[in-house]
Amino acid sequence: MKVMIVSRILKTMRPVPVLVSMAFSCIGLAQPSRTPVEWQKLRRTEIAEAAQAGAVVIVPMGAIEQHGPHLPVNTDINTSTEIALRAAQAATAVRVLVAPPIWWGLSPYHMVYPGTLTLELETLTSLVVDVCKSLAAHGFKKILLLNGHGGNENFINTISIKLSQLEIFILPISYWNLIPEEIKQLAEDDGGRIIDHAGDIETSISLYLQPERVDRSYIRPGIGTPLTQSMRPPWRYTVPRLKKETSEGIYGLTAKANMAKGEKVVNAAATQLLSVLQEYAKSE
Repeated sequence: MKVMIVSRILKTMRPVPVLVSMAFSCIGLAQPSRTPVEWQKLRRTEIAEAAQAGAVVIVPMGAIEQHGPHLPVNTDINTSTEIALRAAQAATAVRVLVAPPIWWGLSPYHMVYPGTLTLELETLTSLVVDVCKSLAAHGFKKILLLNGHGGNENFINTISIKLSQLEIFILPISYWNLIPEEIKQLAEDDGGRIIDHAGDIETSISLYLQPERVDRSYIRPGIGTPLTQSMRPPWRYTVPRLKKETSEGIYGLTAKANMAKGEKVVNAAATQLLSVLQEYAKSE
């Protein structure tokens, strides 16, 4: 029951600190630290203290890429960053910091539409390796890559192998893999697919996190391409061909997207991530 209550209040944690404090007191939990969790807001002495205390560092990853004509290009990185911040702010049993986001990802196939900023594989590899090497050099032994972009999913697993050769062992996670059952239940028009691209689930998330940036005229029947139509066999990977496979660069359908659904996804992912962080902190 306590976890369910915490999940409900996660969305108010930063903008309404007084209400958050009262909520944690009422359910008998220690209040989250008032020290910022964002790396860039901390003093060097605070960062050193966090490393000495065995803090976990989350590195949000995502992409800056087109998300149909109706969603902002920061959808992926905004989602992973927000989930990371909520989990970090709710953590009491373990100290958690959130590193500055790695905004860009592997999105070359989205370049057919305006707005996409993509990195070469070698560039992204060097960027992630350098960030993780820096974290490790400052004494952080628990690093979690929280990914919000489908095109990065294979990459984060591969980069974990490369980093292990430097004796840096990280935990790579794509947020939708934290809550597969919840997403399957909520993805009404998308055949229970784990995640879409600017379809039902991602449109719902943006309606919740940044509603002022969503063009609601595209949330209606007939917008998007059914995921059941574009899904590939699980044993085969082929590079997406947006102009051929989709309508308007959307994988999935938007008609049943809504703010409440987005809230459930974000809060469920943050709650599950919090559990993962607690276990990860205790692991060898």
